[in-house]
Amino acid sequence: MERVFLGLPVFWGLTAFWGLTSFSADQDFFCKTSKTPGDFYQCSLNEHPRTQEAVISEKIGDSIFDKARQFQNPELGLRSMTGQNAGESRGGTELSLSFPVTQFFFRRPLEIKIAESQKKSLAVESQLNTLNARLEVLNDLFRWRQTELELSYVSDALNRFKQIENQFLARPARGPEQEITLSLVELAQGEYQVKKNSLLLERHQIQSRFRTFLGEKFEFKSDYLPQFKRNWPDLASLVPKPLPFDQSLELRKLRLDLDRLSAEREMAEANTYPILMAGPNLQRNTEGPNVYYTYGVSLNVSIPILNWNLGGRRLAQYNFDLSSLQNKVQRQRSFFESEHLVERYEQAVNSLKDRKELQLIQQKHKMVDQYFKRGLVSGTVILEIHRQIIGFTEAQHLHELVAVEAMARILALQNLDPSGVLN
Repeated sequence: MERVFLGLPVFWGLTAFWGLTSFSADQDFFCKTSKTPGDFYQCSLNEHPRTQEAVISEKIGDSIFDKARQFQNPELGLRSMTGQNAGESRGGTELSLSFPVTQFFFRRPLEIKIAESQKKSLAVESQLNTLNARLEVLNDLFRWRQTELELSYVSDALNRFKQIENQFLARPARGPEQEITLSLVELAQGEYQVKKNSLLLERHQIQSRFRTFLGEKFEFKSDYLPQFKRNWPDLASLVPKPLPFDQSLELRKLRLDLDRLSAEREMAEANTYPILMAGPNLQRNTEGPNVYYTYGVSLNVSIPILNWNLGGRRLAQYNFDLSSLQNKVQRQRSFFESEHLVERYEQAVNSLKDRKELQLIQQKHKMVDQYFKRGLVSGTVILEIHRQIIGFTEAQHLHELVAVEAMARILALQNLDPSGVLN
């Protein structure tokens, strides 16, 4: 059985086709009129290539099932012979119509069973691709807003370090402690410049992903970005215990693949048996001036004397065993992951509640900055304050992404739209 695969040519071809057929001339890019993060999220999903690919995949599944339900056409045979016997013309013409009995009663039900499993598997795979697209869009929206803040902190630190460096360089004489401080400032400048370049590269990658399907003129707006959530829902009291991990798309697809491989194993067994073709037979006979007709039944049977499809049966069995093992491992993994989803979410949310600590660090930074201008503290204290601000911000952003993904997956396990994380 051939496996349908939508490769990169189809993926990018679909992107180009969708752009040509649905892009409006009065827009610089898709989703430009979105006013809220939820609107932009939904619009982006509608234009996302994976969403369009999912629609085509489901149609492919329907076609595979329709193809399996087709009956094999009968075979029409014609044989004509003529000759002479004792001066008289003798001959005959034979017409036979053979129907694939084996295909009707044995192979076709198994082919339908295989196609039905493959159709359902493609549908679940389409849902899985759509879910991954949802998670990718959510992650990119949150991350773009995060990188804006991180970039502002890094740029502010670089400006402050440059001021400190200029102050030290302007002094005609510097003591050992000041030389060390100047070296530390120069090293910090190099480190923070790398941070800035990394953030700019990450933002370029995020924007490029959106420009792929929204248009090359796409630019992020503040209306598109989710704000920092100050009140996260208490999912522990809302989700069922335990979580319905058996309903995860990964497990559902593996179960459907296992059903398909089981049917393929039965098909390999069926291919061991002879192929039977049967149908009516009509023969016209000529003996001199006399013509008469005979009727009967034709029967053709393949003789399995050269092979019993041993290789095909072994291959089907090994594929089934491999899928059974993968299903077992994925089931255990999904169980443990679902058990820890709520725990991961709660730990991340608890970390995000320490937002006041960042405000306290920023207040101390302003105070220390005033002291530095008055010459009461050294430049190393300024370095440490900036390191704390950026480090704390990066840690909070990491926990925010963990909370967003955990909440989105918990909602998906309950067949709810992950966009609930934007509310």
